[in-house]
Amino acid sequence: MRDHKSRLNFIPTLLEQVLDNTDRIGSLVADAESAESIDLLKRETEKLSARNENLLHLIANLLEEEHKHPRAAPKAEGMLIY
Repeated sequence: MRDHKSRLNFIPTLLEQVLDNTDRIGSLVADAESAESIDLLKRETEKLSARNENLLHLIANLLEEEHKHPRAAPKAEGMLIY
């Protein structure tokens, strides 16, 4: 049986990926002045931005799914565990 928060357990990892992608975008922008190919820089930035958009949509979908269909929290001696 899965933990009632199993859908939500993925969110910190997904947010970490968003942060990593955002850091990479920041590095690319900081290096733009010395970049050999602005087109390559632009493509990489767009690719990372698209990944972040997809990750954020996934997070929103996970939250929406949990809101629509919350799973029962496990009980221990009559108390809810969160």
